[in-house]
Amino acid sequence: GIGTATIVPIMFLAKPQGWWFVACFGIFYFLWDFVFTVNDIAYWSMIPALSADEKERARLTTVVNLAAGIGQGIMSALPFLLASIGDLNTLYGYLSIPTSALFLLSQAAVFFLCKEKERDPEQEKLSSKTKFRELFTMVIKNKPLRASVIAIFFQYLLGAVTSAFLYDYLVITYGFGGNRAGFMMVIIGGFGVIGGGLAQLLFGFLSGKYRLMDIYRVAFYVSLGAYLAYFFLAAPVFGANPLAYSQIDPSADLFTNIGHLFKGTGWIVVIPAIISQAGNSLFSLTIVVMMENSIEYHEYYLGERKEAVAFAWRPLCAKLSTGARWALYMLALFATGTNLIYDKINQETSRLASIQHTVDAATYAEESALSDAAVQKMVDDLSRSAKIEWTVWMFAIILACLVAAYLAIRLGYSLSDEEHARIVAELEKKHEKNLLNANEDETTLKQAM
Repeated sequence: GIGTATIVPIMFLAKPQGWWFVACFGIFYFLWDFVFTVNDIAYWSMIPALSADEKERARLTTVVNLAAGIGQGIMSALPFLLASIGDLNTLYGYLSIPTSALFLLSQAAVFFLCKEKERDPEQEKLSSKTKFRELFTMVIKNKPLRASVIAIFFQYLLGAVTSAFLYDYLVITYGFGGNRAGFMMVIIGGFGVIGGGLAQLLFGFLSGKYRLMDIYRVAFYVSLGAYLAYFFLAAPVFGANPLAYSQIDPSADLFTNIGHLFKGTGWIVVIPAIISQAGNSLFSLTIVVMMENSIEYHEYYLGERKEAVAFAWRPLCAKLSTGARWALYMLALFATGTNLIYDKINQETSRLASIQHTVDAATYAEESALSDAAVQKMVDDLSRSAKIEWTVWMFAIILACLVAAYLAIRLGYSLSDEEHARIVAELEKKHEKNLLNANEDETTLKQAM
């Protein structure tokens, strides 16, 4: 936690130039990824360490994911909302300081205020002998964990693909200049956070009344239906513009454009955004609880608990899905020809950066407007078929990920709620016995001394 809070501001505040920038970017990104992942594994491993009760775990997981969703939503929206006050380089630097401070305070709260339950001394001995290869042998031997890992990889890939493709879809649909795509990103993201938050609040209640597999199945069909509706509303299948479309004024403020959104049909896209995110949240939460439950399965049938080893797969899946996301994204860019637009954006961004400190503010504003117009012309010249093709790529990959995650659990996860409850009860008896024996041994040792 300390390492993460230290490195993040350095990443955004250091201003090396040329090849020093490349070197520093590589070094700092590696260090940040390393310390954050170590922190993330330890943090998520605490949930199964705090409680073995499935209902309590569901409540803990819900609260954690809800907080993470709110935080992610705020940090995704802030750059777009504050973009008008200055260049993004400076803005990210300013945001990195309070963000890192808040992160460090949150980790200090966990460190000082969270108390893990007393651990089984036999499992402590086994954990002290953990080898790196067990990251792989554990997932090979443990069928429920293996299914959960595959499902969570595709669930992360779904989210990563959505974030990578969505802004580009908004650029080619609503335009580039004046942050029009950014405005729609904030609107869709904001309503998505609302849908996800409501679903997460309901998860604790639902998990207390229904089986995890039933929640998982319903969440899958809800998400599937919402994404299909999203496609037919968002792609220009039936005309030059999508069915859900409103003209966005690049010169207007946020609240004025919200009014414009409701004057046309653009607001309709908010409905599948809320529903799909709600289904996704239930889907994701169920996978995480299933992964947590697979830890007791491993301890009961294979004799070792090692929750940190199991949960190391969560951030590893996030890293693997990020790499796969960029491969799919680049493939779609070149397959649809939209890479030419982003080449133009990069050229104009580099040109503006080179003159930013050599001209006055008025000249820079004029040059920025000319750059926006040049990019917008390329967007306008993009054929309707290319726009449809981009949207098809986006939703085809999203749906493929959703189906793959669903099948991984349906075909590979055999641990029922009832069996897990039985396993937990048996393990509790075993833990109590081991703790009692350990206390007796300690007492005997003290008497002998």
